[in-house]
Amino acid sequence: MVGTSKAKSLMIHEVQGLPSDARETFMSEEDALVQHFRNAYEQTVVDVTIRDKYGHQLIANIQRALENITC
Repeated sequence: MVGTSKAKSLMIHEVQGLPSDARETFMSEEDALVQHFRNAYEQTVVDVTIRDKYGHQLIANIQRALENITC
C-alpha cells in the first residue's frame, strides 16, 4: 500500500523514490488484492470483492451501532 503523494514514481510492481522514513511490508494474498488495469475506458468492471468478503460483518456492525444510539 502506498501513499501516492509521497512516492516519486509508481511502477507496476514496485514503488521508487519513497522517503527515508517509509517502510515496506509485504501482505499475503488473503489480506490484499492485486489488480492490474489496462485500457480502463474499454471495459467497466464491477468489483464486489469488499462487499462479498466483509458485507455481512459490516451490516452486523452497523445494526449493533444503531441499537446503541440513544436519542
